[in-house]
Amino acid sequence: MVSAKSYSSYKDTQIKTASPMALIILLYDGVLKNIQKGMAGLREEDGFKESATHLLKAGAIVTELMSIINPSVSPKLATGLSASYQHVLRLISEASKQQDPAPLMKAVEIISSLRSAWLEVAQKSERQVV
Repeated sequence: MVSAKSYSSYKDTQIKTASPMALIILLYDGVLKNIQKGMAGLREEDGFKESATHLLKAGAIVTELMSIINPSVSPKLATGLSASYQHVLRLISEASKQQDPAPLMKAVEIISSLRSAWLEVAQKSERQVV
């Protein structure tokens, strides 16, 4: 069985050695993981506190993704990403306020779509380097 310390060490190494694109994908993974845990908590009778913690983490990661948008590279892409992230933050807030997991399904859909797009770009970049 893998210990928590071993896993933490593995994650640290993964983050420290990742390319910028891989880090973005890891951020998306973190958003998805925390939204899923938040959804699970909202479905439990006494799970709101735990759910709120995970939804706050998901929101913080989305805010971090917003902060790394570089409009000088592509203003149109930056505007679209920013709007998507703001929408996801609203969905997370709505789910938390209403204690309803339904808005989180749409948030998962948006983040999953963005993650897939970044993954595709990262894979194309890797093929061009090799």
